[in-house]
Amino acid sequence: MLALPIPAFADGVLGVSLMLWMVMNGGIALITVIRFRSGGFYSDGMRILQLLRGGPTVERWCAAALLGSGMLSMRPRDVSRALLEQATSISDGTLDDLSARRMAYSITLDRGEPELAGAHLEYVLANLVATRRRFSRRSNSKPPILTRSIAIKRQQRARCWLRLVAAR
Repeated sequence: MLALPIPAFADGVLGVSLMLWMVMNGGIALITVIRFRSGGFYSDGMRILQLLRGGPTVERWCAAALLGSGMLSMRPRDVSRALLEQATSISDGTLDDLSARRMAYSITLDRGEPELAGAHLEYVLANLVATRRRFSRRSNSKPPILTRSIAIKRQQRARCWLRLVAAR
């Protein structure tokens, strides 16, 4: 419907370009509204459906989204404790859970609570390899042993850094 008036004011290459632009954007909008989950990624349609259904996982996701946006505009130590507890309330090993725990690690470390930060870090590291294995595709270019060794090196580095911070 919107594409019909375009040739009236733009003909030739400009009109064709505008028509193609509108068709491509309409296609992208339709694709993102389709409900699907690829690995741990939820499409916009799936998130909308989850928001309509409600429940504790939606509450956690909303709290984690608020944490993420709040960390852009304020110091991590100024984030509400209630919001942090709500974001980490469900321990199910999903990507939403791990991202909330990763933010909780940064927040508690900034607050000067290295024991709690360490608990969040250990949770993320313990579930990271299992989550990667669960959500990775079979066409992964890296062999599993290489992926595991990279994850182990990152775990060791993170634990060492946490020990240095706790010693301060």
